[in-house]
Amino acid sequence: MACLAISLVAEVQKQQGIVRTLEKAKRPSVGIDGVTVNILEYPNALVTKKGGKFSFSIPGKKQGDSYKVSRVQKKGYTLVDKHLQGRQYSYSASVPLEIVMVSDKHLASDKKLIEDKAFARAKRIYETRIADLERQLAEKAISDSIYYAERERLNDDYDKYIELIGEMAERYAMTDYKGLSEINRQILECIENAELERADSLINSKGDFDQRERELREQQELNQATAEFLAKSQRDAEFKLNDLAEDYYNKYTIHKGKYQNDSAAYYLMRRSALDTTNVEWIYDAGLFVEDFMADYDSAMDYYLRGLRLAQEQFGNHSKWAAKFHHSIGSVCAIKADYDEALDNMQKALDISELVLGTEHSDVATFYNNIGLIYYYKGVYDKALEYMQKDLDISERILGTDHLDVATTYHNIGMVYYSNSDYDKALDYYQKALVFFERDVDYDYPYVAGSFNDIGRVYNDKGDYEKALEYYQKSLSISERLLGTEHPYVSMAYNNIGSVYESKGDSEKALEYYQKSLGISERLLGSEHPDVATSYNNIGFIYYDRADYEKALEFYQKSLSIYERVNGTNHSDVAMSYNNIGAVYSRKGDYDKALEYYQKALDIRERVLGTQHPDTQTTKEKIDEVKELMSQP
Repeated sequence: MACLAISLVAEVQKQQGIVRTLEKAKRPSVGIDGVTVNILEYPNALVTKKGGKFSFSIPGKKQGDSYKVSRVQKKGYTLVDKHLQGRQYSYSASVPLEIVMVSDKHLASDKKLIEDKAFARAKRIYETRIADLERQLAEKAISDSIYYAERERLNDDYDKYIELIGEMAERYAMTDYKGLSEINRQILECIENAELERADSLINSKGDFDQRERELREQQELNQATAEFLAKSQRDAEFKLNDLAEDYYNKYTIHKGKYQNDSAAYYLMRRSALDTTNVEWIYDAGLFVEDFMADYDSAMDYYLRGLRLAQEQFGNHSKWAAKFHHSIGSVCAIKADYDEALDNMQKALDISELVLGTEHSDVATFYNNIGLIYYYKGVYDKALEYMQKDLDISERILGTDHLDVATTYHNIGMVYYSNSDYDKALDYYQKALVFFERDVDYDYPYVAGSFNDIGRVYNDKGDYEKALEYYQKSLSISERLLGTEHPYVSMAYNNIGSVYESKGDSEKALEYYQKSLGISERLLGSEHPDVATSYNNIGFIYYDRADYEKALEFYQKSLSIYERVNGTNHSDVAMSYNNIGAVYSRKGDYDKALEYYQKALDIRERVLGTQHPDTQTTKEKIDEVKELMSQP
């Protein structure tokens, strides 16, 4: 009897997947068709069908084996999880791969709504706090010094928070509501609507943070101790970890919106301590203590630890390695360690070009920041080279009507100004101003700064009326939005004084210099470089009036501050030596004049080089004094 041969064919393991939109409170998630998905080792590009579905199988792969997504793309959409590409996943017959994207239109509209509400609330709280400070001062409940210190702190926090709002708005605009508990959805809705008190109350209703953290640690220890129900236990622990971390981040957002920096930092640090291997949490904590707490040593500790972890987890050439190199470079630049800053910034740039390609906003940012470091070093040709690269990329990928492009215009203007190319400087400053002026209520620091810098150009070109016009515009904006006691106001007074000085009106110049000095001393204390600048300018007025004793008095005050703050090997110290030498020369005390000019020359040759115009000027002054000394 013949037997029927049956061929048994092993079923191919298929991985199912779906690409969907993120869910919001009043906008349900839907599948997205026409999305290109590339899987590493899979030869063909996948295109999602109706409902956003796709599937694939790689020969030789079976249940539990790993695979990676190399690219997800559709025009007009942004991938929500930026770290999805390159992450390792496991084949599963029951768990589909879920990819979330957001339409650029929805992202822009959600982000703007969150920004507008956050900005309105921030401004309202700021104005309330200022009014309360003024009431306490009027009632003599606080001293003048406390009032000015608190006002300066509040102004600084307000400026920084306004700059942070865009980044925070984008984060919440890209938060997916799908799968969240009802209370977590309510918390996010409150934060997006700037209802911070209600959000805070809802978070607190979830229980004591210390107790929640203890329960999480106990569950994590249990996971390590027993294999029974291990998978479920691990999932529960992971859910609790992420839920607690999100509450810590929301607490940070709430306290930041109330200008409570210490509390905001506390919650970010607790979040980073929950999982000391999470590079994103470490990065966020480092960034906050750098930008808002000015604790550069702590920031550097976070960044160095984050870099090490990023290299261990993702390799030396990852986006996270680039971010940490960039942040380390930023702290080094603040500390004026420019060589170390350049080294880290260049590493960040090299990695980003390799990972992201040359046409990416991060690459443009790194070019800009390298250019700024060269600018601080006084290497203007290199500064321009890198800033121009930034501009070329930014204009191509962002268009000419974007804040980042306008900022680069302004930075290029700064370089041309410092290189005494005033026409070029004016051209770029004006290009930036066209953009900044459209958002005067939102980005007023940019507007006031642009007016100020344009005024400087006109002053140096000898067009004093134009210079006064722009300086007065800068002063008007700063006083209206920041009050009369603010560093921007002090700067505007100082610059208006310099115009009157150039016009030969020493009375007016002295009046504005003294106004600037008064604000700087009250806000910043007597040992601040801005105070030294005012002393120096007042000294020049007395020098110009031939009141040499008064001139020496103010020049010496300026020198003392510059030496204490900057050390003895700094261009500001050289300037003070040079000015003191000029006074002694006018007095006919040529030995003293030569002594101070020589000190100025020694520093300028070391810091600026032998061919710098300031170095050459000091050499000429020394020659003049020697010639006077040789005369009978």
